[in-house]
Amino acid sequence: MLTDLFNRVMEVGARKIETKEIDGVTYTTDRLKPVYREPVSIIKLRTLDGLIDYIKSAADSKVKKGNLLIQIESPGSVRLFSELLESGGRDIYVECDALLPRINFDYSLDTEEFNIMLQSSFVDTEDKKLLLKVSGNVKETSVKTVQDDGVSQVVAMSTGVASVEDVILPNRVKLKPYRTFAEVDQPESEFIFRVKEGITFKLIEADGGAWRLDAIKNIKEYLEKKLEGIENIDIIA
Repeated sequence: MLTDLFNRVMEVGARKIETKEIDGVTYTTDRLKPVYREPVSIIKLRTLDGLIDYIKSAADSKVKKGNLLIQIESPGSVRLFSELLESGGRDIYVECDALLPRINFDYSLDTEEFNIMLQSSFVDTEDKKLLLKVSGNVKETSVKTVQDDGVSQVVAMSTGVASVEDVILPNRVKLKPYRTFAEVDQPESEFIFRVKEGITFKLIEADGGAWRLDAIKNIKEYLEKKLEGIENIDIIA
């Protein structure tokens, strides 16, 4: 009985696999599965310059010989791929993700939290200086809305050693938060600035996410400039 079972197994294992073409489609008499090779080890980087150094150094022979594809996935993420493989996929050689601060947009922050966020996570601009001045001098009092437009706010601010005056706050400001790789210019975008009784401050993004397109464009231009003369690289965004 065991002999019959063994012979049956051997018979099935030795069966010839045949292929037939019907109406232009190739069929097989057995179910086949592709045997994939082990994927390459992905290198994790944090800067665009690190990615550029890797490509220029040609540390890996495959990278030096083959065609490469750089994909800018987002303002904080870039990938380096191999050329198209026979399997239809691509190897990922490098994953480059920017180190970015956590910025609390759409949250009401007290004076200290707001000032720390502005000073640590935004490029110096005139509007940044204005917001720091406002947040450092607003007094604990009622926040009023200007009646003629229903948008602008009025708060009591220190304007001298012993004087306090009502001041109309800017409703929209232009700022440059750190939202992409440090090697490229940080995109400027508009924010709605609001103050609540308490006193708390809030920044709300007001450009519909257009800054992302500017950041991706900046990354592409930077990589094209730094990799100029290297012919086996395509950059897509």
